[in-house]
Amino acid sequence: TGAFGWDDTRATFTVLGILALAVVAQSLLPLLARAFFALHDTRTPMLVSLLAIAVQIGGALLLVPRFGIGGLAWATTLSALVHFLLLLTVLHSRLGGMEDRVFLLSALRVGLASLGAGLAIQGPHMLLSRLGIVADSWPSPFLALTFGFKGIIASLVNMQTFAGIATQLGGSLVGGILVFLGIAALLRAPELKLLRALWKAPAWSAVLP
Repeated sequence: TGAFGWDDTRATFTVLGILALAVVAQSLLPLLARAFFALHDTRTPMLVSLLAIAVQIGGALLLVPRFGIGGLAWATTLSALVHFLLLLTVLHSRLGGMEDRVFLLSALRVGLASLGAGLAIQGPHMLLSRLGIVADSWPSPFLALTFGFKGIIASLVNMQTFAGIATQLGGSLVGGILVFLGIAALLRAPELKLLRALWKAPAWSAVLP
């Protein structure tokens, strides 16, 4: 209908970016809750959940009047992070440790691989601008490189068509995944062994004894 314009697209992109900061925390919350259930403790997850809800409501009341929908996204993200960190801290105390070194090394490897993939997809243009380096005057091929896979593909296809936009999206996604896997391999991430095992074995055999 044309009612969803470019400003709406930018607002949606901003909200998704903010919510993405808590994706890991949100995905691990059910796992942490089940760990407490295994310890026959349902009270702690409930109390922490109530506190997280209070943080989200309070954050929304404080941030939405100033930042609009972005403030609601920040309140949701902050609530998820508080929820995750509190459950993790209490569980860590209960168990007397959770192989912290292994966990931190794994998180560092995944974080570096994700950062590399993000830079490969989005490019360092924004970072260069923050550093005071103006790349807009560079020759077109070099300027496209500063926008990563998105910029390179956009310079090769017609971005005014659906096919062009789909090509940019798909190509950037595939390129980012390959960069992530390449960096993870260089860092010798043990998680890659699990991926190889899942790739070689039928999906059903991975969940059966």
